[in-house]
Amino acid sequence: SELFAGGSFTQSGSTALSRAAKWNGASWQPLGEGLDGLVNTLYFDNGLLLAGGNFSNSGASPLSKIAKWDGSAWSTSGLGFNNPVLAFRRVNNMLYCAGDFTQSGTEVIRYIAVNDTSSRIWSQFASGMNNSVLAATVFNGSMVAGGSFTAAGSDSLKHIALWNGVNWQSLGTGMNEDVYALTLFNSELIAAGNFTVAGGNTVGYIAKWNGSAWLPMGSGMNSFVNSLVVFNGELYAGGAFTVAGGNSSNRIAKWNGSAWLPLGAGMNNVVTSLAVFNNSLIAGGTFSLAGGSSALRIAAWDGSVWSPLAGGMNSGVFSLGVYNGELIAGGSFTVAGGLPASHIAKWNGSNWSAFNDHSFGGSSPSVNSIVVYNNYLYIGGFFTTINSLAIRNIARWTGTNWVSAGNLNSAVYSLSVFNTDLVAGGAFTIGSGNALGFIGRYTAKVIGIEPISGLIPENHTLKQNYPNPFNPVTTIEFDVKENSRVKLVIYNAIGRESEVVIDEEMKAGVYRFKWNANSLASGVYFYSLITGNKIQTKKMILIK
Repeated sequence: SELFAGGSFTQSGSTALSRAAKWNGASWQPLGEGLDGLVNTLYFDNGLLLAGGNFSNSGASPLSKIAKWDGSAWSTSGLGFNNPVLAFRRVNNMLYCAGDFTQSGTEVIRYIAVNDTSSRIWSQFASGMNNSVLAATVFNGSMVAGGSFTAAGSDSLKHIALWNGVNWQSLGTGMNEDVYALTLFNSELIAAGNFTVAGGNTVGYIAKWNGSAWLPMGSGMNSFVNSLVVFNGELYAGGAFTVAGGNSSNRIAKWNGSAWLPLGAGMNNVVTSLAVFNNSLIAGGTFSLAGGSSALRIAAWDGSVWSPLAGGMNSGVFSLGVYNGELIAGGSFTVAGGLPASHIAKWNGSNWSAFNDHSFGGSSPSVNSIVVYNNYLYIGGFFTTINSLAIRNIARWTGTNWVSAGNLNSAVYSLSVFNTDLVAGGAFTIGSGNALGFIGRYTAKVIGIEPISGLIPENHTLKQNYPNPFNPVTTIEFDVKENSRVKLVIYNAIGRESEVVIDEEMKAGVYRFKWNANSLASGVYFYSLITGNKIQTKKMILIK
């Protein structure tokens, strides 16, 4: 056995040691290039030596207050921390780390963290895919995904796959290129994209699956299709094409069950999104003309003519949805109807307005997908912050502001609902610190929030959950002493934000909510009530 030491020393006799060393029975020996700052603690875990302290590098290798020694070199352990690490301890198969830190990477983790990779918000479908998922829908009770991928695990899946509850399976021989959009029409699955072959048959960028084979829809289009919607019993397609079914159809066309038909003069540039609102077809994209008239990136079709929606947007509209009786548009734009609107805006039938005074951060931020899940509005896209808060690529609207929905490490292109889960597809490979493989599912934990008393409490008070331990549902009550902004957050054992349950103005009273941890592993979780400058936190334990 060998003795290891850490501290502020830099040598023993004439031997350079740089703050970490081992004693072989006769002399002190260096551990590689050592560490460039104080070592506060050393701990053996699963055959590796862990060091915590106030260091930032080992030679030219960057380290952030925590490192592991494998016998030959120091390397990073996770994302590290922003302030010194003071202690390690393994308890019940979980490695705890304590220190003066408040952050790991961009995640808020206050003073104690645990390496527990089984606790998760986002979870993957088996091994996920080998490339981006660009579209998803539900067909005959099963999730179907389309995109750039060609495999799931070791299984070959050419750009489209069906989830059978255990793993991904092929739909015929798939497509020869990417699938951009999926929907249902006349009980058949419709796929559109950049492909010209589906199931071995020549198709024009769009095809239908009848349950056993891929079939063409007329002669299809002459260029890619990236949006689909069903309206008044007909299928509408938008994209970059100028011909559909052999007829001139500028970027948009409808399928009546037997033939493709144009919609007036169409658009002068790509249609990227379609939706139905107030008994009209809404098209969004990068166009500036619709039906030959000015319509900046968004327009409405009433069955005979195209109309602009006020002043439109100053850049692309990539996603459309409907929430609380209003049309929601997302994209790369920063102005809607002449008013500031950072990448998302709502249309009440007459005017555009922004979602409060918010701003998205990141390199070329955009909102690519919109969906309503459990009565909340969710957005996915390419962004790293909202109002300077670390909200990466997916967010939920509380009614007053945007909050994190688990964080994903790269762009989201598709959001859909499958059974009780929110499903995201995109270019991401990690969600909430867990491997996902370009597609992941998220299960909401909150069953319901209800006021249980109109009496005015004396203080803001967070109460202990019950039962505790629990499996898998527990109840949490809290008091609000005066009308104020209330935030209630659940964290996993690593200190990562799992869910923002509440972030809104609330009336004085006593409240109760139930939280469902059915999709999570056994372990320790924390919940915090934030009211003004007061933060209260309690611990709860899930045992399955």
